[in-house]
Amino acid sequence: MAYSIGINGSPSHMITEVMDSQSALRTWWTLYSLESDICLEYGKPLCIRETDAKAPYPQHTSDVVSDMSRFNFIVANAKFSRIVRKILDLVGS
Repeated sequence: MAYSIGINGSPSHMITEVMDSQSALRTWWTLYSLESDICLEYGKPLCIRETDAKAPYPQHTSDVVSDMSRFNFIVANAKFSRIVRKILDLVGS
């Protein structure tokens, strides 16, 4: 579903009638991180290709200033998931 509404790409290409682009980016990177965690935990192959994860990390906006710890967690977890995926790729090769 994330692919079909385009939240994995750049904000200019997103179809975001339902949410603003920063919410879409936070959603994308949360899904990306969750998939990485699940695949690592259960030894399953990754479904999201790294080449499909073209979206930038979300930026600080006024709607997340009140909850900076959650915002920082999303960005840090997404960056960590990228590292985990690289390790999984090396181990799987």
